[in-house]
Amino acid sequence: MQIVLPSFGIESLPIPHLGVEARFPANVMLMPMAEGVAIAKLTDGIRAVSRRCSFRMHPATEYDSSAAMTFCIGGPSVNAVSRKIIEEQFSEFEILYPEHEGRYGSTHFRPRRDTEDTLREDYGFVFVHWRSPTECSVILCGVWAMGTDMAARGLLELGKHHDALALLRERKNCLFTYYGKVEGFTGGEISLIETRSL
Repeated sequence: MQIVLPSFGIESLPIPHLGVEARFPANVMLMPMAEGVAIAKLTDGIRAVSRRCSFRMHPATEYDSSAAMTFCIGGPSVNAVSRKIIEEQFSEFEILYPEHEGRYGSTHFRPRRDTEDTLREDYGFVFVHWRSPTECSVILCGVWAMGTDMAARGLLELGKHHDALALLRERKNCLFTYYGKVEGFTGGEISLIETRSL
């Protein structure tokens, strides 16, 4: 099993209080905090199911296409493997920038912000792509990074939704969409609002 990590691909970062810019070595990567939380929840969930299950975490540049199970964290803007799978298998889906609006066909996902420009809600997406009857890729992403956390929590709670589990058992490409409120720096309660079989 492999977990493909997201990265902003930023080579340097301004340090405002020093008035300088710090350059990063090629192997030091940045990701949104909420996506780091999603990775922690996913790995804890995997370990809870099986202590014997082993996995590797690495960037998109080290993606192994022969892995039986792949989890890609983050959407097309921060994960090249997510981008490739979505473009090839879920081509009706896109996230529009700079608006940060998700769209699948004619359905739009527009997370609301308040008057202080604080994110108040997000949408999380779980894309499941069966490469063969025994090989699967799962993409966890959101319109914003909070949605990635929601997607990870939704995947771990999928057992509550019989119709979603039925799709997984049939080994069909599918998309599960979650909605949740954002409370401070974390996601609140989530709900599965749409299940698509593709």
